[in-house]
Amino acid sequence: MRNNGIAVVVDQFFDDQLVLDSLQVRNSPLSDPSRSWIQKIKSEWKLALKYRKDRFILNPYRWLRGTATSADGFTWHMRGTPDASMPLNHEEWLEPILPVKDGLFVDVGAHVGSWSVRCSKRFNEVVAFEPVPETREILEKNLALNHCHNIGIMPYALGGADTYRSMNVEGFLGHSSILPRKSPKRVIQVPVRKLDDFGLSPDFLKIDVEGFEKEVVEGGIETLRRTRRIVIEVHDRKELPYFEKLLSSFGMATRVVSLGAHQGQTHLVGEK
Repeated sequence: MRNNGIAVVVDQFFDDQLVLDSLQVRNSPLSDPSRSWIQKIKSEWKLALKYRKDRFILNPYRWLRGTATSADGFTWHMRGTPDASMPLNHEEWLEPILPVKDGLFVDVGAHVGSWSVRCSKRFNEVVAFEPVPETREILEKNLALNHCHNIGIMPYALGGADTYRSMNVEGFLGHSSILPRKSPKRVIQVPVRKLDDFGLSPDFLKIDVEGFEKEVVEGGIETLRRTRRIVIEVHDRKELPYFEKLLSSFGMATRVVSLGAHQGQTHLVGEK
């Protein structure tokens, strides 16, 4: 299919390795803005086709099999939630910043174990906080599948005070939050504790709590003082300056990693 010197090749639509073969500009006199627009369209197509392949082809197949193995050799339980396949490639960019070996990893918002499972092989001890029962059940299965024996699971949400809060549980369990949701699958009461209650001194702390991160941090100020390295997924970019200033006050150098509008992920990394 040709149009003004642009060749569009869509090949092997549902192939497991290649969804969009190429979108090439051949001998075209287009200006730089036009080329940028073409690259944007190419990126949009790749994301759309990958989503269709993952959701409508691979995920039902993985569900039937029951488990799947990620490229780094870990085995994952594929049933119980549509986002059970997230550990196969979710947040791969974080892997290079993890140490080869260290002491304590604390996972706040552990979901089904994408990072708790992997970090169990790099750290002497892992503490994973996951308050949603359905999610915690899948997390426990993933720990068993990968023979993770150095992980303690805490069935709590974290916040600024010890209390109970309503948790809005979504169909995609990873989107569940204490913050309001339009039409949650169900609403449950979960215990909330302060991070400082546990007396932890993390070598690495990860916080991903679907918009509740400010409350988590406010209940963990003393823990943050003792933390060597931290990654916070910041869901509201307007709060970035607050977190940057706070981590800097603890002697951390900070940097922002943004994965773009499509993935909607902005991470703040702090290191001493």
